[in-house]
Amino acid sequence: MFMIKHICAIVGAVVIFAFAPLPDVWDTPNDGLYHLPKDDLPLMGGYYIPKIPPEKKKQHLDLLVSSFRDDNAITLFGSSELSDAGETMPYAYFPTVRGIPMVAYGSGHFDTFGAYMMMQGMHNSIKPNAKIVFILSPGWFADGHFLPHAFDANIGGTVARTVAYHGTPQGKQLLQSYVQRFSSQLNFEMAYGCWYGLCGGATGVKTLSGLFSGIYERSRQWRLLLLGDTKVGGDDIAPNYGLMKKEHDWDTYLPTMKQSVLSVQTNNAYGINDDYYDTYVRHARVGLPKPAFAKLDDYGWQLQSLSALLALLKEKQANAVFVMQPVNPLGYNDISKFYPIQDTVRSMIQGANFPYLDMYSHDVEKGILRDLFHVSPYGFSKINKFIEDTYYGQPSER
Repeated sequence: MFMIKHICAIVGAVVIFAFAPLPDVWDTPNDGLYHLPKDDLPLMGGYYIPKIPPEKKKQHLDLLVSSFRDDNAITLFGSSELSDAGETMPYAYFPTVRGIPMVAYGSGHFDTFGAYMMMQGMHNSIKPNAKIVFILSPGWFADGHFLPHAFDANIGGTVARTVAYHGTPQGKQLLQSYVQRFSSQLNFEMAYGCWYGLCGGATGVKTLSGLFSGIYERSRQWRLLLLGDTKVGGDDIAPNYGLMKKEHDWDTYLPTMKQSVLSVQTNNAYGINDDYYDTYVRHARVGLPKPAFAKLDDYGWQLQSLSALLALLKEKQANAVFVMQPVNPLGYNDISKFYPIQDTVRSMIQGANFPYLDMYSHDVEKGILRDLFHVSPYGFSKINKFIEDTYYGQPSER
């Protein structure tokens, strides 16, 4: 009996330690993702962050927050198109040609919901007139919901908990809707999200892993409260590209870049790179053209996320710019299926008075794409020019 009492006392103490109220260590004057640095990180060039690995979580999030706060910097959100390399990538072009720092975030399957959650997690760090660019993909609307593995790699853990604590009511509601739908497919770290009401229903231990996750998280919060923040994963992240300025004549550069792209698209009639055609198309079981939107019936979630994102950007008075990427009209035979969604997206963005470059068309210029759905260096040059002209005016106006 004596032993049982002691065991019960220990279990009770553990549960109280894990879940009892404590001073909210996230409610700092900065009010961002747990303890942000007192001084913003100096942005020394162009940074590309595909995802947020645990060992680099703090530095990556600090970079994004610093970019939101830096009057000179541009923050960019996109998906798999950002994983290419070369001088025309926005996070290379703007630092090395214009001398403007940029932090770009995103990789495959990142979408409007992912971007909205990232913005929610840092919404109190977004200064008025913060320059934020969103490159949208038609494929997001075919996927429908944010895929659970993409959630875990981008939002699960730190960002989700921050939104649960400090997000706007709309942000919390959208996150809760997502977690309720996909909680069984999300990883160990998200089990603790149930304690913040993200899973709906009564609060409680859903799984044993949820209990241990809760204990770990609360111990981390007590450590932050008592000892202050510490660096995670070593030194700050170095920029992928340094800052410099060069002469740049668009009238000469664009035709040259187009010809450079067309010179590696010679073995096919689809306007895609030769190596891509040889690897993925020439011997494929399904030839071209083929459907791009065999599934296009669950896009309401993307529109809901876009609507919430636009409302947050308006509230924060952000200086946002949007781009809709094309897909290859020579490689796909159902381009028109996306037109009603395209019209809705255009109406939403322009209705919110944000500049918008819509590249989706039946008449996409050859050379704009490098494969079936990723823009080429020439396509990125067009995007860079649009961003530059929007933020800094035509060359004659600078």
